[in-house]
Amino acid sequence: QLYQFGSSTPEEVKSYLDDFENAKGLIIDLRDNGGGYLDSVEGVSSCFLDKGTTVMKQEYADGTVHETVTKSDKYSNIQNIVILTNGNTASAAEVLTLALKQQRNDVTVVGTTTYGKGTVQEMVNLSDGTQYKITVKKWLTPKGNWINDTKGIKPDIDVDLSDKYYETGEIQDDTQLQAAFDYIEGK
Repeated sequence: QLYQFGSSTPEEVKSYLDDFENAKGLIIDLRDNGGGYLDSVEGVSSCFLDKGTTVMKQEYADGTVHETVTKSDKYSNIQNIVILTNGNTASAAEVLTLALKQQRNDVTVVGTTTYGKGTVQEMVNLSDGTQYKITVKKWLTPKGNWINDTKGIKPDIDVDLSDKYYETGEIQDDTQLQAAFDYIEGK
């Protein structure tokens, strides 16, 4: 489960993946992940995509487009990836989801439609010490799609969390996670 994309996230993901020698599949839980650093997404994407593969495109107001690509080789033993999403999966988490979904044949999204945040903000420091976060560009999927606002990412397998999960918060009542396990077992 990735709660956010921080500066150390790629190294943390790699440390876990180093232990997965004979895994039948991998579930990446991005539910309630509101995003984080986009360079961190590139590092995590590098674990799953060939070196030099487009992770996302960033388009500026003047029409200039910058492509972010993976910079290292992927783990070749990781197959059958299921990504769990919900309405709070946003921004950098959506970038990772679509980078993998649009460029691998073994990625399935399970859960509910994501938030749909296709813009990039930066902090601006003013001379009086205040800071503002402003939108400076939009991000596009490797195929050039923009998922902003109400679009989001629609899952391949739409599964709501059970009422029992909301009552107990216990993992055995997590219908989305169970659907992910069932999908991998059926592969």
